[in-house]
Amino acid sequence: AEQAIKRLNKVIRLLKENKDLDEEIIEELDILHKPHHIKTVTETELNTCEKHLGVQFPPSYKEFVLKHGFIKFGEVNDFNRMLFSDYNVLSDSLAYWGIDSEKAFSKETKNRLDKIITFSYGDEGLQIEWFHCFDYNTLNPETGEVSVMDFCQDDSNTPLETSSTIICEDRGFDKHISSIVDKEIEMLLIEYC
Repeated sequence: AEQAIKRLNKVIRLLKENKDLDEEIIEELDILHKPHHIKTVTETELNTCEKHLGVQFPPSYKEFVLKHGFIKFGEVNDFNRMLFSDYNVLSDSLAYWGIDSEKAFSKETKNRLDKIITFSYGDEGLQIEWFHCFDYNTLNPETGEVSVMDFCQDDSNTPLETSSTIICEDRGFDKHISSIVDKEIEMLLIEYC
């Protein structure tokens, strides 16, 4: 994740060096795309959240947020891929769309939903709520890593569609941030080059 953020900042810096870009576009690069620090996070805060949720956050996530805090991509858009501390179990988050997980899904589905924790959101597909979730159904007991799944309102009736039961073999959070950065860089190159 840290290397991905450095990669994005380097691309933004190189784009700013382009003499053909006007001042407004150069400012736009920071305002709409550059990673911004939101808040510092302490180990005590994370431990409290873990205890409340009954999980341990993946090492890749903890290392990143303890060093860099919570970030968002773009300064002015509050819904632009933002890490937050308001973690929630996905089965509870479905209530946002009026879905009672206890009534809407089988016990097995509800149990799997209870092992998915929201930790970030974004504006993918212009949806107001797009959650990025730690999927503890993929917990690797040796590394403590889990896969990250994306969830949007369109998935409300089939919430496990992007969930997996395969054990996570990589650093899930690092892979997630790297994927976001790759998309951001692709968008920047298309838009500004």
